[in-house]
This record gives sequence, C-alpha cells and structure tokens, in this order.
Amino acid sequence: MYFRILFFFPVASSGLNVIAEKRLGTLDRSKVAGVTTVEFMAAYTTVQFFVLSIQAIIAFGVLILGFGIEIQGSYILSSAMALLIGVAGISIGT
Repeated sequence: MYFRILFFFPVASSGLNVIAEKRLGTLDRSKVAGVTTVEFMAAYTTVQFFVLSIQAIIAFGVLILGFGIEIQGSYILSSAMALLIGVAGISIGT
C-alpha cells in the first residue's frame, strides 16, 4: 500500500501541474521567452523530484513512527525503491 501511495501522488500532482500551466498560459509564455523544451523538462523534473523526496520522507515517518511497521531489510534499498516508484509516477503523470 505504501508504494501505491508513492506512485499515485506524483501522478496526480504532476498531471495537475501540467494542466494548470497550460490553463494559465505559463507554458506558452516560457516558450516565447526562449526556454527550450529540455530546460523546461529539467526544471519540472527537479521540482517534482524534490516534492517526491519530501513525500517519501513523510510517508516513511508515518509508516515507521505512526503505525509502528518495521522494515525488514535495508533502509537504503527501500528508500531507493520508493524514489524510483515515485519517478515512474512522475513520468506517467507528465
């Protein structure tokens, strides 16, 4: 369930951000200002990864401290898997 949450939140947030930028016209303004697609996607991915990292930290905290669930195995590998699942969610949401 934990990984489903870490997958769904980036899908929803990145999808809503793209829709909001199209609706507000900031994407068109950025293109007119000379921002390339690569620069736009790099900035977008960096921001979404930062938000994903904070979500993963909070989710791990709630999982371990709030519910008292014990992680069997490496915390580093579990964190890496959570971040990779979140990156997959960001990719699908974009």
